[in-house]
Amino acid sequence: MESSRDAEAFQSQLATLRKALHKLLDNPLRLVEKCGGREVILFESIIYRISPKARHIDALRVDSSGHLFQDGYTRDVFPVLSRRMALLPLLDRLGIWERTPQADLFLDSKTLTIRKLALAAAVWPALKRDWRFRYLRHSLLPQRLALDKDVLSLALRCRLDPKESVTTQSFTSVWQQKELLETVARENSGLLPLILHGLERQVLDPRFDLVQALRANLLNRGVTPAAWRHLTHHGARLFRPFWERKPDTDLFHLAAEYLCWLDEMGLPPPPSLAVTRTWLDIETGYCNGELHWNRGWWNLPAPILSAAFHNPRRTDPTFLREFAAAAHWAIFEQPTLDSNQRKAGWDWIKRQWQAWQAEQNTRAAAGDAAWASHLGEIRAGDLIAVPMTTEIQLVEEGLVMRNCLATYAAWCENGEVRVFSIRRVDSGKRLADLSIVPEEDGTWVVSDIKGYANTASPTYLDKFAWRVADAYTQATRDVIQ
Repeated sequence: MESSRDAEAFQSQLATLRKALHKLLDNPLRLVEKCGGREVILFESIIYRISPKARHIDALRVDSSGHLFQDGYTRDVFPVLSRRMALLPLLDRLGIWERTPQADLFLDSKTLTIRKLALAAAVWPALKRDWRFRYLRHSLLPQRLALDKDVLSLALRCRLDPKESVTTQSFTSVWQQKELLETVARENSGLLPLILHGLERQVLDPRFDLVQALRANLLNRGVTPAAWRHLTHHGARLFRPFWERKPDTDLFHLAAEYLCWLDEMGLPPPPSLAVTRTWLDIETGYCNGELHWNRGWWNLPAPILSAAFHNPRRTDPTFLREFAAAAHWAIFEQPTLDSNQRKAGWDWIKRQWQAWQAEQNTRAAAGDAAWASHLGEIRAGDLIAVPMTTEIQLVEEGLVMRNCLATYAAWCENGEVRVFSIRRVDSGKRLADLSIVPEEDGTWVVSDIKGYANTASPTYLDKFAWRVADAYTQATRDVIQ
């Protein structure tokens, strides 16, 4: 019953909104001239206040009682009315929620916003097809706003993400710093997003050369002159994938961190957006869903990332899957690479993560078989023999020593063989794997002893191996008695 009432209420609200929009689109705007500026009133619910003398533009919404409020959803000035959220002030102005059962104390603001967005989404497709709305959006409202074209051009170049809209706040910032930003644009337009960010945060002093002030600021944060030249060549677009995630830090800190990281990688050419986004998605996963922008947040070793950035296939979806797999291996294992491995290239990295993935699959396939050993760890000097008593232990030992111990589980479970790992006492380094088998009289003897990858073990281990076999024979007899 409750869901049925909700559906009926939604349809009623939708009908009210459609009726109001149909009427408002016949006369959507009012222009009010004010002393020192003008007001453009849209749908009787959004007010753009433009003050050319103060070089300021602001947007406010009007609620059903006629009160004015600042509203983040109405601040786009280019392109205007490009998102359905622009209809939210109209819903408030119409007071739809004040006349329905949903407008009670049991609905929090988040739930109300979600329901308003659902209403806006329901009318948005038909609204975009209405010729009156298209005329309003592309011609009438821009004409009434009458934005300075030079300022708008600067504001568009000051965006770090070209998909972002120009808001009233960013347009005002550019408008008020127009002359300074025009000077920067003539020198290096690629630095405009950083410069504007520095001016807004009062990090850069407008009384001095802004480009040189930016350079000094980044050098003081540890950026090398070579990395600075890299930035001037490629521009602030280097930081777009990071800024898309709306980090909780200033862009200067983020820029310095990333430039130092690129410097460690040998200043590779700018990676594709797909590679960088894949990298950040992986890093986010290893940081519990949130990157810590205010400190070193990367986990992926620089040589791995550098090889991906330099790879000519970096825009290929197949390569992105390879990169994701390699990144997981590198972050999880944190391999220590020598000078040759750092230069080995992507094919070597690919072989490493494929081998690691095969190991993970082998571990995952290991059963839960277990058996008892009549002998615990046995020591002699700096050597120790560790008994393998589970299938998982055999799998791990086989992976580390590169042999086929994983296939011994059934024999061990049946009592046909026992396996020991011979290691150094002080370092735990594995030296060899020892297998012993019982003879008819119950005596256990050495069956095989091999080093890494089934190579011959050092001869000085032979005596220790037979000592382990004799000790196991004695331990078995003690158990029987």
